[in-house]
Amino acid sequence: MRKKLRNLASSALLMCVLSNCADYAEPGKTVLAPTPIAVVFNTDQKAQPIRTMDLATNVPVFICSSRNKLENSNRVDPFGNKRSQHLVPYLAEASVSFKHIEGLAAIRSESLTAITRKRTKVTLESLKIYKSPNVTPFSSDRAKKKAFETNGWLQAIRKKLDQGTRREVTVFVHGYNTHLVSNTELLAEVSHFLGRDGAVINYEWPSTGKLLGYAQDKGNAEHGTRMFRSFISRIAITTGAKKVRIIAHSAGNPIVVNALKELRLSNKNLTANQLHAKYRISQVIMAAPDMDSMSFMNAVFDRFYEMTPNVTVYASPEDKALLFSSKLFGFSRLGNAIGGFTDWEKNALRVAKSVRLIDVTVSQKYYGSWLGHGYFHRDPWVSSDILLSATRPDPKSRGLVKNKDNVFWEFPENYPQRLQSIKR
Repeated sequence: MRKKLRNLASSALLMCVLSNCADYAEPGKTVLAPTPIAVVFNTDQKAQPIRTMDLATNVPVFICSSRNKLENSNRVDPFGNKRSQHLVPYLAEASVSFKHIEGLAAIRSESLTAITRKRTKVTLESLKIYKSPNVTPFSSDRAKKKAFETNGWLQAIRKKLDQGTRREVTVFVHGYNTHLVSNTELLAEVSHFLGRDGAVINYEWPSTGKLLGYAQDKGNAEHGTRMFRSFISRIAITTGAKKVRIIAHSAGNPIVVNALKELRLSNKNLTANQLHAKYRISQVIMAAPDMDSMSFMNAVFDRFYEMTPNVTVYASPEDKALLFSSKLFGFSRLGNAIGGFTDWEKNALRVAKSVRLIDVTVSQKYYGSWLGHGYFHRDPWVSSDILLSATRPDPKSRGLVKNKDNVFWEFPENYPQRLQSIKR
């Protein structure tokens, strides 16, 4: 027992050294992520706008936050790391810039080339808070409809969608030990590599931004499930989006899965196609999910995956953050469960054909970090697969291959060559 506690303490101390333990993240610390190789190879048409877009224009990132709001704050980010006491979330719009010391041509070059060490800085410049709808969970449907139709934040999202070619909303649900500033800057990068088309929303549940706040973060994530369920059930109809794509990372995954499971159970008389038409959730990306594997299987048995035609799970057995979490809880996490599923779990996953599990081990050999937890945007192979998966749900069509257990897909060693041969 003492040895186990010492190992956990040592892991926690080392993770604290390697992660951001401050209460607040200063804007401008984010450096442009490595470019997805699908963008480098021009595999997907979404890469085209980067070549011609106005890079001097800031990227808008919409924010839906259940964090507490600080009074008389002079920070760009006026939110704290505790739960809001309001029944409805705070709504905001951030303006994020992309800057390079050598100018716009250098930003465009770095955005389209395979160099991994970028010098383009991504900075949250300003943040505008909108008035939240004047509704409660007990408001009538008529009152809610009126409030949503006239809400300035929703109108701003509609306007952004009207300006693009794809009426698609991408919702990002962050993980543990993170800050609003860095999450917003990260999502601006995602928007950038998507050609800045459509609208992106940062769903901010109150992470403490501290390593030693793990237990509190897990509690806050659980608390945030109901609000996310309410948010995701209305976002398509209130914005006019044709598609809603959800990207969840780490501890944000249980929020998404449990919310979708509850929506599925509350609509048990609807078919999967009827659910797709009602909520318009086109895809769910589960990156490095810090979620009990058996809890995930319970959600599979409750058919959460029928809320969307495309669920993609990314996992790594070398994810040290999830190894720590597994030791803490005593059960394997979904994000490092490769090789750990029982035969009956494998059979269930084969039945749930819209759930695709991706093993990132091969890619992480080339682009992995020591912690191995942020690969969904720092690994250009994985970020490329995420980009392509929106329009190519079959992993085989994206150059991936099935591994030996016939459950997980994986990146082959010649993945770049395979990707180059794919025609748009």
